[in-house]
Amino acid sequence: MNKQQYPLPGDNDGEISSGFEYEAQLQSSQLNGAVKVAIDKDALLLSSLFNRISIEYTDITSFSISENALHIDTPESSFTLNQMGDKCDRCYQDLYNTYNRKVLKAFFAQGDALLETSGNYQINENGKCLQGTGRFLLYKDCLCILPPSNHARRIPLSFIGDLDRDQYTLNITMVCGDSYNLSRMGYDTDIFEKQLTDCILSQQKKWLSFIRSLDASISTSDSIKIAELMPPDRTVAFILLKANYPSLVAKIEERIKQSRIADAFDTIQDIIDSQHLLISIKAAPEAQTPYP
Repeated sequence: MNKQQYPLPGDNDGEISSGFEYEAQLQSSQLNGAVKVAIDKDALLLSSLFNRISIEYTDITSFSISENALHIDTPESSFTLNQMGDKCDRCYQDLYNTYNRKVLKAFFAQGDALLETSGNYQINENGKCLQGTGRFLLYKDCLCILPPSNHARRIPLSFIGDLDRDQYTLNITMVCGDSYNLSRMGYDTDIFEKQLTDCILSQQKKWLSFIRSLDASISTSDSIKIAELMPPDRTVAFILLKANYPSLVAKIEERIKQSRIADAFDTIQDIIDSQHLLISIKAAPEAQTPYP
């Protein structure tokens, strides 16, 4: 298991690092022949003497290596880069790293990954199944599946409902019923499972502590019940919370009155039936006062 860095080829718009440039023979419906391949921070650039193609990373559906050639697919076209010699694999890795940086930015992944490994994945969502190979990056609040395709997923740890293991496969089930199975991680399986478990437990502990910080009169038992009723990043019926834990709701309302959403919250309660009003609270960044 290792920590993989995803360098971007230059911080300035249009700047291309010389380490991300290659030469190849291109086969595609748009352009054929000798091209220079430049892996820019937002797109893959393919340039001949008189023509240039820009393939935005957001348009790439998949990319792979086979028979010493790099294949790139988009909804409209396919591109094959040949005759790269021993640089084909390096080009693929540079493309993969830069592509992942773009994906992680879209996922709002914060900080460095705690752990990284690779293996097979199976995604089961809304009755559909997607599978393949990819990299798995674990952060303190989420797990990212990063394949060389548009199958990438960000899995918030707070939405995981169950985690179990079947030999060398980790089975992650979400509260909504979707599931993600990670396998063929080799010796990394034990380490990844332990770190994922530790992150979930740490998040639960911090949430329980946050609940108790809102109302010091709440018992440990009630704190646990409230944490289950109102998990982090999810909503709860305000009327249900108020009926069962009025002192906590009073503390939350006090904080709302002191916040920027005070007027908006009053307006919302006037126009929405109390039976349908949902509320969610979130802890402020560490070292700051919690806010609703």
